[in-house]
Amino acid sequence: MDRAYDKISGMKTIIKSTVNSVLGTAGLAVVQQETVAKSNRSQIMDLELNRFLENIEESLRATCLPKLPKRKNRHSIMVDCINFSLQPFFLLNYLNEVLNVPGDLCEFGCSHGASTALFANEILETDKHIWIYDSFEGLSKPTTKDVLIDDIANLGSIDKYEGEMAHPKERVLGRLSKVGFPKPRIHTIPGFIEKTAKTGPFPDSVSFAYIDFDFYEPIKIGLELMKDRIHSKGVIVVDDYGYFSAGAKTAVDEFITEQSGKFILEQIPAWGGKCVAIRKR
Repeated sequence: MDRAYDKISGMKTIIKSTVNSVLGTAGLAVVQQETVAKSNRSQIMDLELNRFLENIEESLRATCLPKLPKRKNRHSIMVDCINFSLQPFFLLNYLNEVLNVPGDLCEFGCSHGASTALFANEILETDKHIWIYDSFEGLSKPTTKDVLIDDIANLGSIDKYEGEMAHPKERVLGRLSKVGFPKPRIHTIPGFIEKTAKTGPFPDSVSFAYIDFDFYEPIKIGLELMKDRIHSKGVIVVDDYGYFSAGAKTAVDEFITEQSGKFILEQIPAWGGKCVAIRKR
């Protein structure tokens, strides 16, 4: 989700620059929305983006996601978070599959809180709690198993990604507040998972877990933490499988092999995103 945010931001910059070059001779320019309105985008743009996302969801529901229920505020949250990829719809489909399964929701790696807000909105009317594990200091130190596949920020080396993608906890909590998610049901555990795995706390039972740690070691730790906590009908989703760092795929594949048939792997279409689902057999 963080990559979708960066790509959209880059596209907006290019578009603005191009339009400015055309309109400059007429004394006109495209300026930041903040200079002409309090909101980041005009109401008209928000409305059109919501309609666009509604059409996308209906198309997915008519083809590959027939059981994805409609949900109030879903598209407005995507617009607010500038998240227009298809992957969120697949993530929400997995989450809604287990909405009636006992257990809380865990998110390992929340970035700026886009996925957190979407998940919270889906479980708002349930009694589920959301547990957020993030360093809030950016990515951890990569290992030798983290071979760079996609240089998403053009840094030139996997080692340079240490500390990247850092967002303050307050930003994430602000998104949850905007969704209206009850504070007593929010559990934020700051720190690198290599350390917090030893101290917790953790829920006793989990129905849905989303692991978006990017690198091998934290992903492997997240999977180990969930193997005995995930409900028999629950689902674990791991992001960046075969994307960005090879460590994500390595961690998942090793975990599946080490569990000797206890878990099965399920991939979504390549055009739908870069995540995989793990279920108990």
